Amino acid sequence: MLKWFIGNRPIVLLLLPVVIGVFVLLNLWSNYYEYSEFTNLGLWGDKFSFPSWVTLLMAPSFVLINAIFLTNLFNKNSFIDRNTYITSLVYITYFSFYHGFYQLDGLAISHTLLILTLFEVFKLQANEDGKKAVFNAGFFAGLAMTFHPALLLMLPFLITMVWVIRPFVIRELFLLLIGFLVPLLYAYTYYWFSDNEISMRLIQVSTDFTKLRTDFLVTASLFIFTILLSLLAVNKQSQKTSIRAKRLMRVLLVFTICCILLGSLDYIFFGQIERFSLLFIPVSFFLTFGLQIKSYQWLNSALLYLILAYSIGKLFLWN
Repeated sequence: MLKWFIGNRPIVLLLLPVVIGVFVLLNLWSNYYEYSEFTNLGLWGDKFSFPSWVTLLMAPSFVLINAIFLTNLFNKNSFIDRNTYITSLVYITYFSFYHGFYQLDGLAISHTLLILTLFEVFKLQANEDGKKAVFNAGFFAGLAMTFHPALLLMLPFLITMVWVIRPFVIRELFLLLIGFLVPLLYAYTYYWFSDNEISMRLIQVSTDFTKLRTDFLVTASLFIFTILLSLLAVNKQSQKTSIRAKRLMRVLLVFTICCILLGSLDYIFFGQIERFSLLFIPVSFFLTFGLQIKSYQWLNSALLYLILAYSIGKLFLWN
């Protein structure tokens, strides 16, 4: 199956809803990731209640959109000399280990908005005016923060990501900050008048967190090994890539550091692993490189198959 996605066959995108649907149906059968009565949407409120059929459709729909966006972002920026669609499958496989894959919440919505942020950052050119893209990047990142307030920590990383591509321009810095603050202002006004409370507990449900942390520890070694192999492939591929592609990869590395920090703080202070799901946005790019280099392809393919097998198998093991 991986060969279908690695090759230049756009039609394989039609398989994505099937893959996502299998995960959702198996989860409904096993009740591995439990559905909460309420949905946490950050500053917009943490007591949203949707009809069950809406809950079942929203999260898979966002996962599908994110997967297609990531594939488009990878191919649009010509990281390799041909199109590939494996990025979408990697994202779906990794994200399936997290509650947001099955029930939409503020963090899952933030995935979409941060991918849109990357679209804008990737539009920047070293010697061209970047005011519009910088403002839009700040706006999408700020909007993501309204759905998941912990993303306030991302602001200095976002500024660094822009500087990786462009020289420091004070006017663009102000535009980025204004773009970031605009959605925050509206969301905070709504939060103030609606008398909501900000909850750092992402999942308001009696999910067995010990079970989920066990899963995380079991798969963490596979994830780390996969990332290391992918970074080796990126380093090898960088000898053939353009200066711009190298800068974009540095942007993804900065984004990765931010995601690791957010995930670590989430685990240390709240005993959750949900914020680590943000890590799989850049990892999808890195592993795509790993699956393109022949000397690493077989090992990365084996690891991805193993992760895919465990992501499905655990739904039976814990049932």
